[in-house]
Amino acid sequence: MKQSKLLSALILIVSALLLSAASGGSGNEKHQNQTKAHDNEAGGKPHEPALSFTIVVQPAPVQITQASPAIEQNKPKQKWYERPTVTDWGVLLVTLAYVGVSIGLLKATQQQAWLANASLVETRKAADAATASTEIAKSTMILAHRAALGIKGINFTLSTSSKMIVFVENFGRIAASKIRIQVKSFRNTAEPQAVDWSTMMPPSENRVTEGEMMPGVPYPIPITTAFLPDDQIQAIKRKMVFIYLSGRIVYDDGFGTDRTLLLRFAYDVDSGNFLSIFV
Repeated sequence: MKQSKLLSALILIVSALLLSAASGGSGNEKHQNQTKAHDNEAGGKPHEPALSFTIVVQPAPVQITQASPAIEQNKPKQKWYERPTVTDWGVLLVTLAYVGVSIGLLKATQQQAWLANASLVETRKAADAATASTEIAKSTMILAHRAALGIKGINFTLSTSSKMIVFVENFGRIAASKIRIQVKSFRNTAEPQAVDWSTMMPPSENRVTEGEMMPGVPYPIPITTAFLPDDQIQAIKRKMVFIYLSGRIVYDDGFGTDRTLLLRFAYDVDSGNFLSIFV
């Protein structure tokens, strides 16, 4: 734009100079012709017409570019939602559809996860119930078939040379093994309901009997008793002194578990038998 303006100005300047030169040349020729005419008139020579030249200068076309107003150049661009084109609305609809599908898939995934978790919880409950049922069945089977020792009877005669024999029987269905016997007879002035059984527990001998105790067969265990003089026998009959049988029998029930048979008996003078004392 600046170059066109400079070219136009240069053309105008050159045109002006040419016009001024042409005007000056015409004046000089006219002045010379007039001088020659006067000379010819003075010399008596015939007058010759003078030749004249005309130079026509046409200005070059000038293109003027007008700058656009600043207001149009600084016009703010429209936002996407102010251009209601089909493409924009199509993109918006596709985006909304994608968001909707994504939300639906997310909800479906959450629902499946919840169902899977609930199924896992129910499976765990069923497994726990099955395990508990198995344990109950195992315990029931062990209880029904294991070895179980008990006191079949106690033979005792109150005399100066009294002897005591305890008969132990296996009331279970399999043999008992690793039998450890710790049973002893005591005399005490305390009544059966007031006696301290912890003071009458025989010391642990850690003696394991050989063999096994089969079911349904009474096993005799002789108990050493001290000599009873007549005054002790009379004191026992008057219930001033009491005879006790205390101790424990530990055995393997056939399933690898140690069981303990606790003995707490007191001699009853009236019936002549040993009675079990429950504390």
